[in-house]
Amino acid sequence: MRRSINHSLFLRCILSCIFISFLSDLCGQSNYVRTYVPKEPVSPGISLNESNALVSTAYYDSGGRLVQTVHHGITPSGKDMADLIVYDHVGRCQREWQLLPFDSSDGSYKQASAFDSSPYKDHYHVDYEYEPSVWNRVTAEIGRNTPGRSVTTEYLLNAGSTGFLCVTHYTLSGFMVTRNGNYPDGSLTCVKRTNEDGESDYVFTNAHEKVVLERHVGLDYTYDTYFLYDRFDQLVCVLPPAVSENWESSAGSYVLASGNLLDHYAYFYEYDYFNNCISSKLPGAGWYYKVYDGDHRMILSQSPNQRFRSEWSFCKYDLLDRIILEGTVRNSNSHHELVRSYMDTLVCESYDGTGTFGYTNRFPLGESPRITKVSYYDTESFLSLPLFHSLNVVRPQGAYSSCQSLLTGCYLSLNDGEGTGELQSFSYDKRKRLIGSSIYNAVSRATTYTFTEYNELDAPALINRRFVSPDGTCLSDMSYHYDNGGRETASALTVSLSDGRTNQSRTFPSRELTYDEFCRPVSEQITSGERISTVYRPDGKLGGLENARFSQTLHYSDVPSCFWNEYFNGRISAVSVRQLDNSYRMFLSYGDRQSLCDMAMYTYDGTGYLRFKESMGYDIMGNIRTLTRQTPLGDVNVLSFEYTGNHFKSSYDHSSSRWPDAYSFLYHSWEPEGAFGYDDNGNETRNLAQNVEYAHYNNHNLPDSVCFPGGNTLLLDYLSDGRRVRTNTKTYRTALIVPLDDLQLLSDPSSETEEVRDGDFLFRDGRLSRLETPGGYVSLRNDTTGEKRIRGYYYIKDYLGSVRLTCDYETGEVLQSMEYLPSGAIFRRTGYDIQNRRFCGKEELSMHGFNMYDSGARLQYTLVPRFSTMDPLLEKYYDISPYVYCANNPVRFIDPTGMIWEDPQEAERLKKNIDNRITSLNKDIVRNQDKLDKGGLSEKQIGKLESRISEANNRISNLNTSKADIDLLGADQSNVYALSSISGGKHKVRQGSDGKVYIETSSDALSIHEVTHVRQSLDAGGLRFSTNGELLNAGVGIRSVSNMEIEAYKMQYSYDRSFPGSLRGRGLQGIDVHSVGGITNDGKHVYPVIYQYSIDLNKFFKQQKKLIGGGK
Repeated sequence: MRRSINHSLFLRCILSCIFISFLSDLCGQSNYVRTYVPKEPVSPGISLNESNALVSTAYYDSGGRLVQTVHHGITPSGKDMADLIVYDHVGRCQREWQLLPFDSSDGSYKQASAFDSSPYKDHYHVDYEYEPSVWNRVTAEIGRNTPGRSVTTEYLLNAGSTGFLCVTHYTLSGFMVTRNGNYPDGSLTCVKRTNEDGESDYVFTNAHEKVVLERHVGLDYTYDTYFLYDRFDQLVCVLPPAVSENWESSAGSYVLASGNLLDHYAYFYEYDYFNNCISSKLPGAGWYYKVYDGDHRMILSQSPNQRFRSEWSFCKYDLLDRIILEGTVRNSNSHHELVRSYMDTLVCESYDGTGTFGYTNRFPLGESPRITKVSYYDTESFLSLPLFHSLNVVRPQGAYSSCQSLLTGCYLSLNDGEGTGELQSFSYDKRKRLIGSSIYNAVSRATTYTFTEYNELDAPALINRRFVSPDGTCLSDMSYHYDNGGRETASALTVSLSDGRTNQSRTFPSRELTYDEFCRPVSEQITSGERISTVYRPDGKLGGLENARFSQTLHYSDVPSCFWNEYFNGRISAVSVRQLDNSYRMFLSYGDRQSLCDMAMYTYDGTGYLRFKESMGYDIMGNIRTLTRQTPLGDVNVLSFEYTGNHFKSSYDHSSSRWPDAYSFLYHSWEPEGAFGYDDNGNETRNLAQNVEYAHYNNHNLPDSVCFPGGNTLLLDYLSDGRRVRTNTKTYRTALIVPLDDLQLLSDPSSETEEVRDGDFLFRDGRLSRLETPGGYVSLRNDTTGEKRIRGYYYIKDYLGSVRLTCDYETGEVLQSMEYLPSGAIFRRTGYDIQNRRFCGKEELSMHGFNMYDSGARLQYTLVPRFSTMDPLLEKYYDISPYVYCANNPVRFIDPTGMIWEDPQEAERLKKNIDNRITSLNKDIVRNQDKLDKGGLSEKQIGKLESRISEANNRISNLNTSKADIDLLGADQSNVYALSSISGGKHKVRQGSDGKVYIETSSDALSIHEVTHVRQSLDAGGLRFSTNGELLNAGVGIRSVSNMEIEAYKMQYSYDRSFPGSLRGRGLQGIDVHSVGGITNDGKHVYPVIYQYSIDLNKFFKQQKKLIGGGK
């Protein structure tokens, strides 16, 4: 026995020595993979090089670990940029350098000494520390935001009856939530993460890898969000921080009831037999219902507001699971009756060219249907329908006749199905790029023709737009130029205007961009006399903007705040501003969860207090409880707000005097109880502090009619995709009647103004008035005299995109100036009515004192940083009120659309399809388990069924992870994501010139694949893009790179069992380094580095087998 043990130990030692020797040999030489992306058409026989292609070289050591990526001649001066990964003696990432510019341009490998001696040696890298265990888990990231400062991670277990490691055990029975003491010690794993400022977050996970508690430890509160699951590990209840904070010590349980703690704050979910989520209860709102068909696709949904009308929203699908018809119907059957009626029915329609919309109607789903959106795919035969006779389609040259799998047209209704809103037709080239569109807008009665030409990098080279309206024709041509790295360097706008009597044309060189050696934009030349420069700090953070008439400097840890606070995790501690004749420095202070609390205004050098201050206080859900604004002339606001749940209940003004006349526009009135009201969807219907007596909302939770005191009204029309197309302002000489359930318009005489928006074109009172551009606007008409003319205006914006100055393009004269407090309120202004783009570039609706910023998906108050409706993505961040703006940090984050996914319906559609697939897999499990339970099977049959059940469970687990990944992207405050379709089995993630992250795929499975890569990058510290804008693999070393591709393909396979290589009949288990490395396209390996790694591993394991055989 002793001899056997010694022999085994001897073999292990020999194998270990050989393995270490093998690693040492692998690290001795370097391999590389060179990638060429053509910038121009390349004829056969012409070699690719730096002059006609973007060239990058990825260097690997002999162990297959990625060491460095060099971008050849990518900088504006034609020099290389390179990064570097340094490994420790056991192969872990020890230091990771960001891309740095170098003097060479040959694409050669850059030695580590070159990084250590560069001018950027104190910045641009992150160091990692690990725990001394076999798991090699990271315990510290040093230099992530500030040099020398660490983000630390601890791996713990729950413990004790008090303290931060104590976890309360909540259970749910029906709709009764019960406290059952605490979880036993050691039953939950915990990851504690502490940032550079000492703020800690705890995440507790149970044995099924489900998050039970997310805890943030603050100075004022401990923010606990609990997650409750049923026996199938499905989320059935979420208890936000306000629940545990306000839970009465004497109450052992709460039952969901109108007006109680759970009704105000908690989330509840119900599921059907197939695990489809059919009901959800949102905080401060009613129940939302869903109905699924036999293929587990959602076909009916109902909001609480729709329930009063027995109305349901529906969507129908074609045979490829594409949504083709959307609208509303009336159906008086109960929710559960509808669930049972359609659970075994496949609701599917097809195009047959009959009827109004060209689709069959085999499944009516209800009575009185109103179609809101129709989508057409694959062909253009829909253009022969009478519905599209008002659309004159012009196809561009180069349009490809085959449109298989592509969206070719669309119908959008006006106002939830009240009539035609917009007709659309799309054309594509052979590379499936959108090159032409013809769009007729029934509100403006105009047709827009857009034609786009692309360069080889798929960036637009020319966008030609022809706008034909009853008031004349406007042509706009936008041309773009790019540098050696594919970066936009110049663009020019030409605008022509004709109405049959006059013809005018103007060219505006809209901007010229220059870049530094880090390829960052550093200068924008707007006109010959107007330049805006961007300044960066030595550590790469944004330092500010410089212009002759406006400058802004951002301070971080370098300037101690007047509040005696220092911040090292990237928070802005002060902002210095020079605007025209005014200069000052705003010191900032933060509270829990990085919420902005105080601003104090000092002189520009920070030495003298200017007696201007803004302060905000919050409750545990992030709702604003106090708002104070002090000016040199006296107090403007000393407000406190009371809430019922997350809803406004009352506001009080505690100032001892009235506001100064000079700041009267900042005053926010106060109102006692009864001044605020909400509907069952959580929309604010009454706010007397905003002069709103009544507001009515459409099915998108957007206000379509607003009634003010004195009879004034605001009527808003939307297309069915949520775009506002008409704003009608009426002033009645006698007051309106405001009934309980709707807004009744009287026929009394009134004055009226109308504004119609058709894309970038604007009509005022029926006349074509303006063309909006990214950096300003072109006036097409003098609204006072009615004279048609072309005159350009440009904006000077701050780092958030807020419009500071509006200037005349010809003279450079400043026509409008606006200065903002951190909350977004304007505190100093001139020429206020010149144009209405304000904070973060959003349009302000100021009619009748409405004073709201339009974010697209919802409206935001101008004087209080808060929304009037709930976030469409509120379930992505349970721990904060759904009415909060940018997590209460408006100096760091922006919310350009009122939501993070550019189109949340696309993200929700993908999640729905994943849910459908999970339901289908659960049915397979039940069916196979029934076969096992019946017995009478051979061992081979039993093994096959058990294998199927096991794989189905693994696929379900992966798909649930994919759903969580989609939610993670939705909650990412730093990026806006867009799902878009391309053909040919392609899939990629790229960053557009607009800063959005585009996930471009040709199927849902590939979308899941790419969403996985985005999540991997976020987990690794953030998204990194190549010089041509494509997302880089977040892996450190070839093993990590391989594992990330393997995981992405496993997620993809879990959805529809698609995999582009051979799995050797092993299903999900067959997706490994060998099968991924073996994927080919046109005879070439898609992942050559992983393929080589696979070969090296095979060689190594063969050596091991030989050694073991020799030992015997």
